[in-house]
Amino acid sequence: MSSGHPLLLRALRLDIDNLRHLAVTANLVGDISRFIHVLQRERGASTLYLGSQGRQFADRREAFVIASQQAGTLMRHRLETLVEEARPQATSHLLRRIATVWLALDDLPRLRTAVATLSLSADAATHAFNQLISGLLAIVFETTNTSADHDITRALVAIFHLMQGKELAGQERACGAFGFTQGRFDDAHRQLFEQLIHDQAR
Repeated sequence: MSSGHPLLLRALRLDIDNLRHLAVTANLVGDISRFIHVLQRERGASTLYLGSQGRQFADRREAFVIASQQAGTLMRHRLETLVEEARPQATSHLLRRIATVWLALDDLPRLRTAVATLSLSADAATHAFNQLISGLLAIVFETTNTSADHDITRALVAIFHLMQGKELAGQERACGAFGFTQGRFDDAHRQLFEQLIHDQAR
């Protein structure tokens, strides 16, 4: 066998490895997107539930919690797969992001109990959900550094910005829902509302 054949085989193996990694990454981004979507619905229902002192959205919030739990379980499995085959060049940043999200996921049952028992404010609950979603978006952002294909990287960056814009719209919706539940907007929530609109435009 000439010296060129082993190099060609090595290149093909690397291409196959890159495609496998891309498949894992694409599936993970899809799972995170779906999980964020159900978390956003749970956040909104929790905000209305807390803002109404438990008089509104109790049944809907419980349904959204179940949907979030199902999507979260699937995403955890996908994260485990990604961690097992994480590339050396992406490991440190990606693993830090995943570790942060994992801690927030472990804390979700406590957050849900606090919401169900009206043990925290709507703002505190919204902030906790925002932090988790921000961590999930950070994982998506880190995946943009793991693709060897520039076209795929551009597509992942575009997806990240779309998801980020959707999250800002979700925060605006949660802020608006809280204001309508209270029957008024105080200065702090008015400023937050305007900031979220500005961030979406940007």
